[in-house]
Amino acid sequence: MSTRDLFQRGGNSPGGGGSGSGGPDEFKRQLTGPLGQRVTRPLAISPVVLEQEMSRSFEMLQLCQAIVQRFEARMAILGAVLDRVAPRQVQPITVLNRLDTTSRRFAEKLQGRIERRDEVVRRAVIAYTQYFEASRALKDVQGRFAALSTLGLQEAWDALLALEIPKLQGRLYPLTNLCETFKDEPLLVELFPPIR
Repeated sequence: MSTRDLFQRGGNSPGGGGSGSGGPDEFKRQLTGPLGQRVTRPLAISPVVLEQEMSRSFEMLQLCQAIVQRFEARMAILGAVLDRVAPRQVQPITVLNRLDTTSRRFAEKLQGRIERRDEVVRRAVIAYTQYFEASRALKDVQGRFAALSTLGLQEAWDALLALEIPKLQGRLYPLTNLCETFKDEPLLVELFPPIR
Protein backbone atom coordinates (compact mmCIF):
# COMPACT_ATOMS: atom_id res chain seq x y z
CA MET A 1 0.00 0.00 0.00
CA SER A 2 1.56 3.30 -1.00
CA THR A 3 1.06 6.54 0.83
CA ARG A 4 0.43 9.82 -0.92
CA ASP A 5 3.03 12.48 -0.42
CA LEU A 6 1.80 15.92 0.58
CA PHE A 7 3.82 17.22 -2.32
CA GLN A 8 2.10 15.59 -5.26
CA ARG A 9 4.33 15.49 -8.30
CA GLY A 10 4.05 14.17 -11.80
CA GLY A 11 1.24 13.73 -14.24
CA ASN A 12 0.39 10.21 -13.03
CA SER A 13 -0.90 11.22 -9.59
CA PRO A 14 -4.54 12.30 -9.38
CA GLY A 15 -4.79 16.07 -9.17
CA GLY A 16 -1.03 16.35 -9.25
CA GLY A 17 0.79 18.90 -11.27
CA GLY A 18 3.96 18.37 -13.17
CA SER A 19 4.92 17.94 -16.74
CA GLY A 20 2.07 15.56 -17.58
CA SER A 21 -0.74 17.92 -16.55
CA GLY A 22 0.87 21.27 -17.32
CA GLY A 23 0.01 22.62 -13.83
CA PRO A 24 2.28 23.50 -10.94
CA ASP A 25 3.05 21.13 -8.13
CA GLU A 26 0.50 21.59 -5.39
CA PHE A 27 1.06 21.70 -1.66
CA LYS A 28 -1.75 20.41 0.51
CA ARG A 29 -1.89 21.28 4.17
CA GLN A 30 -4.29 20.63 6.93
CA LEU A 31 -5.18 23.09 9.65
CA THR A 32 -5.54 20.53 12.43
CA GLY A 33 -3.34 17.61 13.25
CA PRO A 34 -2.91 14.85 15.78
CA LEU A 35 -2.52 15.88 19.39
CA GLY A 36 0.97 16.97 20.29
CA GLN A 37 2.06 17.68 16.73
CA ARG A 38 2.59 21.11 15.29
CA VAL A 39 0.41 21.73 12.28
CA THR A 40 1.74 23.04 8.99
CA ARG A 41 1.09 26.71 8.72
CA PRO A 42 0.73 28.62 5.50
CA LEU A 43 3.63 30.73 4.31
CA ALA A 44 1.58 33.91 4.66
CA ILE A 45 -1.37 34.14 7.04
CA SER A 46 -4.36 35.79 5.47
CA PRO A 47 -6.98 37.56 7.57
CA VAL A 48 -9.62 35.30 6.01
CA VAL A 49 -7.89 32.08 7.12
CA LEU A 50 -7.33 33.48 10.61
CA GLU A 51 -10.96 34.55 10.86
CA GLN A 52 -12.17 31.12 9.72
CA GLU A 53 -9.99 29.33 12.24
CA MET A 54 -10.98 31.72 15.03
CA SER A 55 -14.65 31.16 14.20
CA ARG A 56 -14.17 27.38 14.23
CA SER A 57 -12.22 27.58 17.50
CA PHE A 58 -14.91 29.77 19.04
CA GLU A 59 -17.55 27.16 18.16
CA MET A 60 -15.43 24.41 19.72
CA LEU A 61 -15.00 26.49 22.88
CA GLN A 62 -18.76 27.05 23.05
CA LEU A 63 -19.28 23.28 22.90
CA CYS A 64 -16.71 22.79 25.67
CA GLN A 65 -18.48 25.45 27.75
CA ALA A 66 -21.83 23.70 27.23
CA ILE A 67 -20.34 20.40 28.48
CA VAL A 68 -18.88 22.05 31.59
CA GLN A 69 -22.18 23.80 32.32
CA ARG A 70 -24.14 20.57 31.82
CA PHE A 71 -22.10 18.90 34.56
CA GLU A 72 -21.73 21.83 36.97
CA ALA A 73 -24.78 21.11 39.17
CA ARG A 74 -24.19 17.35 38.96
CA MET A 75 -20.57 17.74 40.04
CA ALA A 76 -21.68 19.97 42.90
CA ILE A 77 -23.74 17.06 44.21
CA LEU A 78 -20.91 14.58 43.67
CA GLY A 79 -18.46 17.00 45.29
CA ALA A 80 -20.71 17.35 48.35
CA VAL A 81 -20.78 13.56 48.71
CA LEU A 82 -17.04 13.21 48.20
CA ASP A 83 -16.38 16.00 50.68
CA ARG A 84 -17.98 13.75 53.32
CA VAL A 85 -16.75 10.37 52.04
CA ALA A 86 -13.21 11.27 50.91
CA PRO A 87 -12.54 14.80 52.24
CA ARG A 88 -8.77 14.83 51.65
CA GLN A 89 -9.04 13.68 48.05
CA VAL A 90 -11.23 16.41 46.56
CA GLN A 91 -11.05 20.15 46.18
CA PRO A 92 -14.49 21.64 46.90
CA ILE A 93 -16.15 24.05 44.48
CA THR A 94 -17.88 27.13 45.92
CA VAL A 95 -21.30 25.85 44.74
CA LEU A 96 -21.15 22.87 47.11
CA ASN A 97 -22.47 24.77 50.09
CA ARG A 98 -25.51 25.95 48.14
CA LEU A 99 -27.26 22.69 47.28
CA ASP A 100 -31.05 22.94 47.16
CA THR A 101 -33.18 20.58 49.24
CA THR A 102 -33.70 18.03 46.46
CA SER A 103 -29.98 17.92 45.65
CA ARG A 104 -29.08 17.64 49.33
CA ARG A 105 -31.44 14.67 49.76
CA PHE A 106 -30.01 12.99 46.67
CA ALA A 107 -26.46 13.61 47.97
CA GLU A 108 -27.31 12.00 51.31
CA LYS A 109 -28.86 8.99 49.58
CA LEU A 110 -25.81 8.67 47.29
CA GLN A 111 -23.44 8.98 50.23
CA GLY A 112 -25.19 6.09 51.97
CA ARG A 113 -24.81 3.93 48.86
CA ILE A 114 -21.13 4.56 48.07
CA GLU A 115 -19.34 5.41 51.32
CA ARG A 116 -18.19 1.82 51.92
CA ARG A 117 -17.48 1.01 48.27
CA ASP A 118 -13.87 2.06 47.82
CA GLU A 119 -13.72 1.34 44.08
CA VAL A 120 -16.80 3.47 43.36
CA VAL A 121 -15.43 6.27 45.55
CA ARG A 122 -12.09 6.06 43.73
CA ARG A 123 -13.77 6.40 40.32
CA ALA A 124 -15.94 9.24 41.63
CA VAL A 125 -12.86 11.10 42.89
CA ILE A 126 -11.21 10.68 39.48
CA ALA A 127 -14.32 11.93 37.66
CA TYR A 128 -14.65 14.91 40.00
CA THR A 129 -10.96 15.78 39.61
CA GLN A 130 -11.20 15.49 35.81
CA TYR A 131 -14.16 17.87 35.82
CA PHE A 132 -12.44 20.35 38.10
CA GLU A 133 -9.22 20.36 36.01
CA ALA A 134 -11.09 20.54 32.69
CA SER A 135 -13.20 23.43 33.97
CA ARG A 136 -10.09 25.31 35.06
CA ALA A 137 -8.35 24.59 31.73
CA LEU A 138 -11.41 25.85 29.83
CA LYS A 139 -11.36 29.15 31.72
CA ASP A 140 -7.66 29.53 30.93
CA VAL A 141 -8.15 28.82 27.21
CA GLN A 142 -11.15 31.15 27.03
CA GLY A 143 -9.07 33.95 28.57
CA ARG A 144 -6.23 33.42 26.12
CA PHE A 145 -8.70 33.18 23.22
CA ALA A 146 -10.22 36.54 24.17
CA ALA A 147 -6.76 38.12 24.07
CA LEU A 148 -6.19 37.06 20.44
CA SER A 149 -7.99 40.14 19.13
CA THR A 150 -5.23 42.37 20.53
CA LEU A 151 -2.47 40.59 18.60
CA GLY A 152 -1.14 41.07 15.10
CA LEU A 153 -1.96 38.62 12.33
CA GLN A 154 1.03 36.26 12.70
CA GLU A 155 1.07 36.48 16.50
CA ALA A 156 -2.66 35.74 16.66
CA TRP A 157 -2.20 32.69 14.40
CA ASP A 158 0.64 31.33 16.55
CA ALA A 159 -1.31 32.00 19.75
CA LEU A 160 -4.41 30.31 18.29
CA LEU A 161 -2.39 27.17 17.52
CA ALA A 162 -0.86 27.29 21.00
CA LEU A 163 -4.33 27.13 22.59
CA GLU A 164 -4.45 23.42 21.69
CA ILE A 165 -8.25 23.26 21.81
CA PRO A 166 -8.27 19.55 20.79
CA LYS A 167 -6.38 18.76 24.00
CA LEU A 168 -9.05 20.63 25.97
CA GLN A 169 -11.72 18.60 24.19
CA GLY A 170 -9.80 15.47 25.13
CA ARG A 171 -9.92 16.49 28.78
CA LEU A 172 -13.70 16.89 28.59
CA TYR A 173 -14.37 13.64 26.72
CA PRO A 174 -14.31 11.33 29.80
CA LEU A 175 -17.10 13.42 31.32
CA THR A 176 -19.41 12.54 28.45
CA ASN A 177 -19.06 8.83 29.30
CA LEU A 178 -19.65 8.92 33.04
CA CYS A 179 -22.77 6.79 32.62
CA GLU A 180 -20.43 3.99 31.49
CA THR A 181 -17.90 4.70 34.23
CA PHE A 182 -20.59 4.28 36.89
CA LYS A 183 -22.79 1.68 35.19
CA ASP A 184 -22.62 -0.57 38.28
CA GLU A 185 -24.08 2.13 40.58
CA PRO A 186 -27.66 3.11 39.63
CA LEU A 187 -27.68 6.36 41.63
CA LEU A 188 -24.56 7.60 39.84
CA VAL A 189 -26.09 6.62 36.49
CA GLU A 190 -29.13 8.67 37.52
CA LEU A 191 -26.81 11.58 38.33
CA PHE A 192 -24.88 11.16 35.06
CA PRO A 193 -27.35 9.82 32.47
CA PRO A 194 -26.26 9.10 28.88
CA ILE A 195 -25.93 12.20 26.75
CA ARG A 196 -28.38 12.20 23.86
